[in-house]
Amino acid sequence: SAPTPRPGAPAAAQPGAAAWRWDGTAGQPVAEPADLTLPAHPLRVAADLRGDGRPLWAELDAAGVVTLRDGPVHDAPLVWRNEHPAWRFTRVLAGDPNDDGRIELMLLLWQPDERGALRSQPYLLGWRGGRFQVIWGGSATAMPIQDLAWADLDADGRGELVVLEGGVAPGDPGEHVSLWRWHGWGFELAWRSPAGRWCAVALEDLQGNGERAIVAASCAVDRPGSPDYNWAVGTSKEVRSWQIRETMGRLAARARTWWTQPARLAPASRG
Repeated sequence: SAPTPRPGAPAAAQPGAAAWRWDGTAGQPVAEPADLTLPAHPLRVAADLRGDGRPLWAELDAAGVVTLRDGPVHDAPLVWRNEHPAWRFTRVLAGDPNDDGRIELMLLLWQPDERGALRSQPYLLGWRGGRFQVIWGGSATAMPIQDLAWADLDADGRGELVVLEGGVAPGDPGEHVSLWRWHGWGFELAWRSPAGRWCAVALEDLQGNGERAIVAASCAVDRPGSPDYNWAVGTSKEVRSWQIRETMGRLAARARTWWTQPARLAPASRG
């Protein structure tokens, strides 16, 4: 049977990381502190989804269920819950991934396909038409998404979505770190790292100057299919940036099969 996604993990990633600075075109390798430890992802996130200055609180529980409440206390009024009982989320974060000037929640979903195999899909939850709803749902990705982060890394007013991708099941080590930008109605690949083995990704201010770098925590041990997120200390590798373009999303491409067309995370059809 397929492993159950475990919300909140990656927990605190072990020291040993690769880091890049996004220059608007590619990720440039930078040195990471030897004692760097990535924090655990928060399971509760505040987000001003309605744009009225009053944040709502999204919570991801151990079963992979996301609830949205109108207040910081755990018994605050419930305003949204998973739209489908079979959905199991492993990551929730707040930002403006679609560059429309409004705050949304980005959710990382794992759900079984028609064969019962778990597939990862990104979703955006926002306030539209006087209610909370999924406003964008990506197709199941050709390369599974293990972790993600979002920020405006180059201060150009547009956000960058950073993804740890690879493996087969939730909790597998990722094989590449990639950066995506919103283009109209989906995310387009802008950069992908050389191959490695990483267990978490984050955006950290490494120099204390307010500029965040892309940081990936290395993994030395690969336990495919493990729902326990087996983190291990690995040796950081010096990597060089490169540009690569491929088609993914609707194409059933293997993790190391490269294509020549621009890559996109396309929206899923919704009935």
